[in-house]
Amino acid sequence: MARLLVLTDPETAPGFRLAGIETFSAREAREAHGLILELLEKREEGVVILNEDFLPSLPEKVQKRIEESLQPVFVPVPHVESWREGEKKEEYLVRLLRRVMGYQIKIKR
Repeated sequence: MARLLVLTDPETAPGFRLAGIETFSAREAREAHGLILELLEKREEGVVILNEDFLPSLPEKVQKRIEESLQPVFVPVPHVESWREGEKKEEYLVRLLRRVMGYQIKIKR
């Protein structure tokens, strides 16, 4: 059975832990880098929810491995602050779909 793991910032981690999900926290990408490499090598997890703020600071090689990884599958999610800063939920969904599917989808109302 595939396992779910979360790698996020210390402020968001308690919410995932309360939901019973195994969670690791890192203040910045440099701290998360080692764990990401370990997850990529061990390939024991099924899905890794990853704070998307870590991605831009990781080496391009690691970013590419994350994008191409099939086990575990990395699902970048925005940090809580980015939602509070005003990104609309619709904009987030469009951005996420574009990244996952590889092309843009227009949502009509």
